[in-house]
Amino acid sequence: MDDIEQQELEKALMGVGVRPTSTRVIGIRGDQSLRDTVYTRQHVPNFSDQYIDEISHIFYTLLTETGIHRLSVGFHDNEVKTFSVLDPLNMEMHRLEDLVRDSYRRANFPSLSYEEKSTYISRLYQHVLGDNELHKRPFWREQIAKRNQDLDLPNRDDLRKLTDSIPVLRKIEGYFLRSAIINLFNNTLSLSFNCDGTQLMAIAAFEEFLQTNFDN
Repeated sequence: MDDIEQQELEKALMGVGVRPTSTRVIGIRGDQSLRDTVYTRQHVPNFSDQYIDEISHIFYTLLTETGIHRLSVGFHDNEVKTFSVLDPLNMEMHRLEDLVRDSYRRANFPSLSYEEKSTYISRLYQHVLGDNELHKRPFWREQIAKRNQDLDLPNRDDLRKLTDSIPVLRKIEGYFLRSAIINLFNNTLSLSFNCDGTQLMAIAAFEEFLQTNFDN
């Protein structure tokens, strides 16, 4: 790979050439029409608002006590997409109405401790790095191996702060949270509010993001 290709690789917001250690917050602008109508779109409470405290606790439990490594939550449509280390290429979809039931969670999310999940990911990538397809692509094999040497799951206190803050973000007048993606593998958080665009940050940067944007 030449220098130009290397530079292009590193421009990805999150990718194989990007280290998930930055505490910067990246704002991605979206549709201008959404920006202009922020305060005319009323927040109509739905199922997620009715059970928001319980749901936020469930998110923390899924991330720290099961195989889930990524959550994608649509509060506006009560839909959750989950990705598990136990079935890494599969995307599962759930309704929040189901997710609040203990029996549903027991059936769909096998328990796995946070420590076991971390070592499982390491073993999984040992197999990936040993596969012949990556050996035929030495640059990519090197980049993936380098990234995984320093890869740690987010601090659980940071995750707790994040999930505990979801009810507050959901209730912000005029600027309420509409969707969130929590990604343990590369320590990233993506938030979309009642406006255009997305806020992308490291999970460790979330508390500073709160203080900068929402503390009076």
